[in-house]
Amino acid sequence: TGSFGAFGFIAAYQEAFGPTPEIIALAGTASLMGADVKVAYETDGTETSIGAGVSYPVGPVTLGGYFTSNDIADDSYGVSADYASGPIAVSAAYDSDAGTDSVEVDVSYDVGNGITALAGAGSDLTNSTVYYYVAGEVDLGGGASFLLSYADDESAAANDEIGGPEYNQGITALLSFKF
Repeated sequence: TGSFGAFGFIAAYQEAFGPTPEIIALAGTASLMGADVKVAYETDGTETSIGAGVSYPVGPVTLGGYFTSNDIADDSYGVSADYASGPIAVSAAYDSDAGTDSVEVDVSYDVGNGITALAGAGSDLTNSTVYYYVAGEVDLGGGASFLLSYADDESAAANDEIGGPEYNQGITALLSFKF
């Protein structure tokens, strides 16, 4: 990665190992007239993807959108709106990813004293399935935190993350430490 002025670049290479193919990826970023722009290219020798995304702040709301052209799968695109002001944050998004349409809304509220309440819901519009989650996070100080969440996904795919925070199906109690 690197940057120069309002421009940045990212280059990545992954050597083939086991069932994972060799992957080459390049991306460029720019901040132009208040907008953040990213273009990217990726190939694994079988599939090539070229994409572009842009986000633009309008007061406390950031509007975003992306489009990706894929060789093998259908093209993907989406739009989003993120609001953040004081202790409240709300995010809403629509995605059409390789022929699967979905919507998602995530909300968080900073209660104070290191406590954050979170909730969200979404729907896979193509398969008519719904998911939701509620959670609470507590910053215990010194790099320690505690998470308690409940998440439910009608499709109930094994180990499928639910919502923007990517919670697990059912009840999760997680104590974590950062050193």
